[in-house]
Amino acid sequence: MKTIVWVMSMGFAVIVGCMIYLTKSGVSLRAAPYIRPSVISDDFQNVPKGMFTRLFPELQKNHYILWGIAPESPEVQITLNIFKARYEEEFKGPVTIIDSGLTATSEQIKNCPKPCWIIFPPDQANELEKNPWIEENIQPLDREYITMTWINFTPQFEVPDACHQQQRLHMDCIQSVSVRDVERKFKEEDKRYFFLRKYQDHDFFLFIEEPKTEPKTK
Repeated sequence: MKTIVWVMSMGFAVIVGCMIYLTKSGVSLRAAPYIRPSVISDDFQNVPKGMFTRLFPELQKNHYILWGIAPESPEVQITLNIFKARYEEEFKGPVTIIDSGLTATSEQIKNCPKPCWIIFPPDQANELEKNPWIEENIQPLDREYITMTWINFTPQFEVPDACHQQQRLHMDCIQSVSVRDVERKFKEEDKRYFFLRKYQDHDFFLFIEEPKTEPKTK
């Protein structure tokens, strides 16, 4: 038994070491697929339902979810409402939502019970780059957390040359790189797609294809 534990520990150490080496040596780590590209249903409900099912293990352990979203979007509202209702049904407890993390006090964050959801602008919840808010308000509490950033996209997204050189993808590149990696799987041109990816330790990215535009008639 001790031998098995030692082998597993050594294997984990090797994996971590390889990831650190790849990042430092200039090889950009790609986001890990969590939900493959899937057609969005007409009522949009398969998006939050699919997210909840796939993220269930994460939801069990994490105290905070930091949402990078545009709350006024009807599709965002559908997603949050269904996700919240499913969470409360499964875990038998209420979700507490802080509407603006940027204006919340440290005491509000500290006293917010699990599960605590905190709303941010779409580009300010993630840790693709150094995030002082998370460092100051979440990390000192030593509680588990994830971030969820909503990204709208259109297919055939060009990847800027600068993105190929990044050792760690930034917000301006993760969209183009992730869409480029999966767009060949968009088989039905008249349908909208979504997919979910995870990058590094805490960041999740929900990709939602923009509504199709009707061709202009002469």
